[in-house]
Amino acid sequence: MKWICIFVLVSMCYAQMDTEIYLFDLDNQDGVYKLVNEKNITNRNGYDNQPYFSLDGKYVYYSSIHGEKNSDIYRYCIADGKTQQVTTTIEAEYSPTILDAQHSFSTVRVEKDNKQRIWKFTGHKPQLVAGHIEQIGYHCWLSNTTIAIFRIEKTMNLKIIYTNSTEMKHVAKNIGRALVLDPRDKKLLYVSKDNPKESTICKLHDLETLKIQQVTKTIGKGEDFACTMQGEIIMADGNKIYMYQKDSWKIIFDGKDRFSGIFNRIAINPENTQICVVYQGK
Repeated sequence: MKWICIFVLVSMCYAQMDTEIYLFDLDNQDGVYKLVNEKNITNRNGYDNQPYFSLDGKYVYYSSIHGEKNSDIYRYCIADGKTQQVTTTIEAEYSPTILDAQHSFSTVRVEKDNKQRIWKFTGHKPQLVAGHIEQIGYHCWLSNTTIAIFRIEKTMNLKIIYTNSTEMKHVAKNIGRALVLDPRDKKLLYVSKDNPKESTICKLHDLETLKIQQVTKTIGKGEDFACTMQGEIIMADGNKIYMYQKDSWKIIFDGKDRFSGIFNRIAINPENTQICVVYQGK
């Protein structure tokens, strides 16, 4: 019964929030960063979440719930400000992850029987990926055949799965939902919440030995973050956004005067010139 409650909670939490997605320019003046030119790119009541930039940086893909429908994937064109619906399905799609320059993407789909599995969209019929693995909350591709997943078990655990085998490796328990590749070495970053007193951003260095390195303590109680090309980590705490740079956290945006809610999920474009942040108002 406990496991069922956890599974239902994670499945349903996607749709519980009234959220907006803000686009910022990431200004870099000789290594001093700040966020400027904010724009609300969704600007409506309802759930808009889990942004992900296309590889060319021209679009922001995200999951969105309209009315009584399940979540579908939408995309926002940065150049003209227009929004386009990408999927229209009976099932619910979350966490769009762009795979290539042709805008193929994968999602976590909540199916009719509440299975949560990874599906790939390439412009043709959606394809089930590693269909024997269920209970997936979030995912991150490490290679064409290797995927890191946030798996919903008695705790929220980090697993490694493969598209070409049935193997599943356990890496860590009690993790946060953000699974991020460090652009410098393509190693996986994640938040360990195993210590109840403090959370830590960790890096998985080796898929064979499962060697893990602690990078830094998180700022506040956050679990969502992004990583720049230079390895700086961007993370939110309440209505402030921080960057971990030169072994310390520095504020790059203070929203206390205009934002009474909290910022959470963060995505950065490949050029490191823009970021998207999800805002949940009060």
